Amino acid sequence: MLPSKQHSIQELNNMAIKKNEDKNSTKTVGKLGETCELPLFILPKMTIFPDTSIAITSLTNSRITELAQAHKQYSRVAIVTYLGNDLEKDKNSKNLKKHLSAVGTEALIIGIVKLERGELGIVFQGKKRFLLKKIMKDKENKNLSASVQFCSDKPVKMSTSFKAVQESLKTFALKAVRLNSNIPQETAALLSSTEDFDLMANLIAPFLSLSAEEKVEILSSFDRRARFMKIIKQLSQDVKLFKLSSKIQKGVQGDLQENIRRNFLYEQIAAIKKELGEPDDETDEIDEVHKAIDQLNLPE
Repeated sequence: MLPSKQHSIQELNNMAIKKNEDKNSTKTVGKLGETCELPLFILPKMTIFPDTSIAITSLTNSRITELAQAHKQYSRVAIVTYLGNDLEKDKNSKNLKKHLSAVGTEALIIGIVKLERGELGIVFQGKKRFLLKKIMKDKENKNLSASVQFCSDKPVKMSTSFKAVQESLKTFALKAVRLNSNIPQETAALLSSTEDFDLMANLIAPFLSLSAEEKVEILSSFDRRARFMKIIKQLSQDVKLFKLSSKIQKGVQGDLQENIRRNFLYEQIAAIKKELGEPDDETDEIDEVHKAIDQLNLPE
């Protein structure tokens, strides 16, 4: 899997050391129903959702700079998920498309970031979902492009039951924000303040404990109710897991502290014994004291 890090759009904008100079790039985002050709970028076992950003760091710094320069004139790329086992091999085969997600995300290259360990990462900002229609190669058989058609969710009636689904999504998303330390602060703040449920679903989806195939399934769902329900179901399971994990960690820490207190008392007894000049073979009394300590109900 490609090393990467999920961030909110604002965080990556703050991190960027090289920005796309086209200030009107967002105006070039594809329109619903439109079919167009875009440079194709394939992410092995990773999915980018609309409204989120991702920094790809597996490439060499020179390759990242080269890629950014090569696509600067386009700004837009088509990103799909590779679900096979050997991307380099499948890239050169006629069966590449069957190993790719049928639905992908149009993204903007928003810049290059310098990460904590000094490596560079190219940053993609997710925009709209599309259906992958066709894959093409250039004359040198080196770069890939894709014919894509932009699409959106089916209309949904704003019924009482659907409003309940939306509220459930918000409730579980906020619980996950409090319990999941992997969610960046900027993303957490946006999740806590937004009333846009589509944005909420997109922001929380990358942090679900799901396989690449399951995340692609969520991305590929154009039924809002069904997509929200899948996210809610997984959020519910994740929240239970986080709570259980926290409980176990607290128990382990409590046991560790109790052992530390016992060992401290043992050491104090040994030190007193040494000061009194008692011989080392007089262990019966010490054993009795140890047993007495073990029977004490020591305060936490």
